[in-house]
Amino acid sequence: MSNNNSKQNNSAPNNNKPPKKSLFTYILIFFIGIIFFPVLFPVIIQVLNLFSPLIIIVFIIYIFFKLFKYLTNFLIIFIVILVFIYLTPNNQLTPIPKIVPKPTITPKPTITPKPDETDDYDKFPECVNNKSIETHQLKWQDYDDNSYVGKVEMRECLFNISQQYRNSLNQGFNDAYSSLAKFDNDKMDAIYNIFNTIQKKMHLNELEFAELVVTFIQSIPYAWVVQRIEDIQDQEAKENGNYIVTKFGLQSPVEFMYNLKGDCDTRSLFLFLVLNHYGFDVAILTSERYRHAVLGIALPARGAYKTYNGKKYFAWETTCFGPRLGYLRNSDMDYWEIAVTNN
Repeated sequence: MSNNNSKQNNSAPNNNKPPKKSLFTYILIFFIGIIFFPVLFPVIIQVLNLFSPLIIIVFIIYIFFKLFKYLTNFLIIFIVILVFIYLTPNNQLTPIPKIVPKPTITPKPTITPKPDETDDYDKFPECVNNKSIETHQLKWQDYDDNSYVGKVEMRECLFNISQQYRNSLNQGFNDAYSSLAKFDNDKMDAIYNIFNTIQKKMHLNELEFAELVVTFIQSIPYAWVVQRIEDIQDQEAKENGNYIVTKFGLQSPVEFMYNLKGDCDTRSLFLFLVLNHYGFDVAILTSERYRHAVLGIALPARGAYKTYNGKKYFAWETTCFGPRLGYLRNSDMDYWEIAVTNN
């Protein structure tokens, strides 16, 4: 009996063996690995970077002792592949992010124009014994953020000549624009030379040069120029004395450069004179309804314009910095007219 029992015990299955894992388990492990691989990979790379020699030795030993385990083989192969990728030069996997310093932005250089040193104004008798000069240091930027610093100089004798001429005029506003522009043209050499100097350095095209001149004027603070103090609509300007009372409520270009006080029509007249000097087709646009004046210029553009003799004169605001050619807040052009053109 005892022999038979022992045989039966020997032939009984060994219930201590671990159960075999199903195919589903391996598939589940595979997909879990795919999900966590992007998260774990950078961490594993960092660990390998620090302990790669030690880890390789440990896993080689581990392979020899656990080679017969299927799951262990999967993990070993996975880790060996990671080690191989890490040790392979120029691998194309996602690299460890590096801190890249921000590029240094070099500011555009400031161009400093210099007035003409040649003084030939002694041709005017009033200037022979009067050498007094009014000087203003003016800084401005164009629309491309180029910076300029210019010394604006105007002889006192020229200011007096131009002022006397304006006061002597007995004509309407439109005729006064033309008369003042013609009279002041030969007294503006120092101002023209500012723009000549910049042009020689920058080689501006037609539109860029016009923008240079207009932004020069747009950068000058606004001041009221009126025929009567009652015409000033800004109480603060009255209190601060930021105004000039003149005949026509207008300053000539020479007067404007002497004291840098100008409103819409004084600025428009200055630009009309200067741009005409450089060969531009220009006009002055005025509006009784809006009580305003702007420059008009025949250049390719979009926006507000007035047609005259088959040409489009696009409006250009002059009283503040920013408005480009064609922009006009009061843009109903039915209320605007051409006051004067140079063609």
